Amino acid sequence: MRSAQPDRYGAPRSFARSATVAFYLVERYVPSMPDADIHAAIARIDLPGAAGPQARVRHVWTILVRAEDTCLSVFEASDVEAVVQATLRAGFPFDRVVEVTPVMGSPARSVRG
Repeated sequence: MRSAQPDRYGAPRSFARSATVAFYLVERYVPSMPDADIHAAIARIDLPGAAGPQARVRHVWTILVRAEDTCLSVFEASDVEAVVQATLRAGFPFDRVVEVTPVMGSPARSVRG
């Protein structure tokens, strides 16, 4: 069996895309929350069934903005409620969840040279 190739956002594919899957941005205020706790919470959210038996949620990426005590995560999910439920079940508080449209730059261009 072939391993799944990463999607165009660099994340491994865990379920097939369909018209019922969208991307959601989760914004959190995380003052003094250690990185290890953030990593553990994201891992709990990304577990199969974390959002419930029928819902599908896949963590795409997270970025920490330490200067503003902010954590921004993007998830691919069947609906916004799946993201909310997975986040609540993982015990990882959030301030808001909104549907987003990913826009990526050219992968061929690099600032590293």
